[in-house]
Amino acid sequence: MRNLLIAILFVSFSSGSLSAQEFSIELNKDSMLIGDHILMTMDLKLQEGENGFFPQLIDSVMIFDLIETYPIDTQGNHIKQQLLLTQFDAGNYQIAGLPALIQRSNGAIDTVQSNSLILVVNTIEVDTSKAIKPIKTVKSIPFPWKPFLKKLALWLIPIFIILALIIWYFLRKKDIKIFKEKPKTMLDYYHEALDKLQELENEKLWQNEKVKDYYLGVSEILREYIEGRFGVHAMESTTDEIKEVLFLNRSLKEKVCEVLAQADLAKFAKFKPMGEENIRMMKLAKDFVRHTKPKNLEEQEDAK
Repeated sequence: MRNLLIAILFVSFSSGSLSAQEFSIELNKDSMLIGDHILMTMDLKLQEGENGFFPQLIDSVMIFDLIETYPIDTQGNHIKQQLLLTQFDAGNYQIAGLPALIQRSNGAIDTVQSNSLILVVNTIEVDTSKAIKPIKTVKSIPFPWKPFLKKLALWLIPIFIILALIIWYFLRKKDIKIFKEKPKTMLDYYHEALDKLQELENEKLWQNEKVKDYYLGVSEILREYIEGRFGVHAMESTTDEIKEVLFLNRSLKEKVCEVLAQADLAKFAKFKPMGEENIRMMKLAKDFVRHTKPKNLEEQEDAK
């Protein structure tokens, strides 16, 4: 019976020693101040073909606040993992044997226990022999003008730019109104019509088989002149309508209406007058403009 008890104790002791050798834990220090950090290293020794698994936040460790869990590191036949812990209550704390799992090469899974550790968490000592000092008065801190102005500038600069653009826009708009082009006078329409007729003649359109474009130009120039000179809506009226509202002597009216009618034929009926006829139409158009020059403007030019 005595020998049996000795054998049982020997086997138990051997198993515990084996577990402790296979899985061990250590702290980087055995005491700390409250709120300080402490690093715990777990080391699991494996044989070839074995896999190991560390404990995950078991109750024994949860007496501490877990700050960070570091990745598992393999070193030879050892796997290691570190936990960063802290504690905010003073006292003596025991980290009891932590269980880890080992999957043997034959597929069996064993639980191994780590060694136990004691950590002393100290508080800051208070000297009670000294008198309690009064609470300090509130300290006045100067206003941080530089950071404030920097932040303010980030908002004010875009606002000033936008305001400057708005002011520039309205001032420019005002300038446009001030320097707006003056309305044309009858003399302006007179000179403009003669200049345009001459430019059209110089383009030699009908000589280059562009008869329709030639008559379109003549018709448009005369209609713009009639509208500006006599106040008749010639641009939107037919030749017959212009003839009805244009109060001129018979000769001038027939000249301009002949040109406009010829232009209508060239535009809409694909009529192509001969060369001499095209020259005559240009002459009639110019004569009409010259003979309808305002008399008061004639006197002004003569005085010059």
